[in-house]
Amino acid sequence: MSTTRRTIFLYYLYQATLSNGFYLPVGIIFLQQQRGFGLDIIGLTQGAFGLALVFAEIPTGYLGDRLGRRSTLALSSVITTLVMALYTVITTPTAYVLLYILWAIGWSLESGTGSAWLYEILSERLDSDEFARVRGRGSTVSLLVSAISAVTAGVLVTVAWPLPFVAGATLSAAGLPVLMALPIVTVDTRRLTLVDGLRTLLTTVTAPGLRWFIVYSAIFYALFDVLRAFEQPAVTGVGVPVAALGVLYAGLKLVSACSAAATGWLADRVGVSDSFRLLIPVVGIAFLLVGVLPVVVVPVVFLVRAIQSIVQPLRAQYVNDRADDMGRATVLSGVSMALSLAGGGANLVAGQFAERIGLFSFLAVSGCLSVAAAGLLWIRMTPVRNEFVR
Repeated sequence: MSTTRRTIFLYYLYQATLSNGFYLPVGIIFLQQQRGFGLDIIGLTQGAFGLALVFAEIPTGYLGDRLGRRSTLALSSVITTLVMALYTVITTPTAYVLLYILWAIGWSLESGTGSAWLYEILSERLDSDEFARVRGRGSTVSLLVSAISAVTAGVLVTVAWPLPFVAGATLSAAGLPVLMALPIVTVDTRRLTLVDGLRTLLTTVTAPGLRWFIVYSAIFYALFDVLRAFEQPAVTGVGVPVAALGVLYAGLKLVSACSAAATGWLADRVGVSDSFRLLIPVVGIAFLLVGVLPVVVVPVVFLVRAIQSIVQPLRAQYVNDRADDMGRATVLSGVSMALSLAGGGANLVAGQFAERIGLFSFLAVSGCLSVAAAGLLWIRMTPVRNEFVR
């Protein structure tokens, strides 16, 4: 096996250890049934995670540039392992809020740094144009592992509640030896200060080639984030039993995995620009149908997961192509922060409107307004450009 192929194989193994499938179907239920927390406390923990994720993105992105990619990714794996290990040990609401904040820090340590490492290693040893394809396949591996582990978690929890979380901690810890086997990217970051990183971020994201792309991406990110927040009450509201949610989530992971695997093909055949432009009619029609026929929300949830799995590596490829090596992780984390801020802000007001006009009507209106805004932006500013403009 060549060095490049071995590196990509190890990257796929590392992606497998990022799966949260053991947590996903049982994490919230554990807080309800075993800790006796109400929806207010659960909402507080999720809100704390979201806000911490926003504020941690820039510092952790800078850390990825300053300490090095591999060391930062290893720290992320250590934090995730610790979170899973403590999940069934702590008992108070305050402790869980702090635990979710810690998890958000670990999550953000990986978000920009992982993409930066992959892009740079491909630039050195293969071709940076392969980023979307390799990233998509890596996401496929992670999603397939998540699908299997989600079903396994449903079995383990019938034996003992801590078992899914122990399995999650073990899987995350397995990423450490894999990371140590990955090569170190030769990027000079010793002279990079936090001010340099912020200056690089500001210069890059305000350039014509990225500024409106981030706005366009944020519109759809916020819409999809709102749907994800309400997907469980939405699907149960049209007759899907709670007992079937574990299988539903496994199905979502499988659909996401297949979609992520097709990212490279879509980029080659359709192109990045046209792929993003197609979001406007596809998403618009899908969300409009939810308002007319609510049961359509089930396939729409699957459709949105598929779209997200395709868009994420394409978006990362687009940003990577327009970022410099020094400060790359800071830029990627800054973009992630902007998207998280859009999603978090949308969720802050979404619940109130959904209560007033009904969940399915709210989803339809949100989809139509988002698509209208994205369409107008596309006509006026051409947010996704094939050429490099800095």
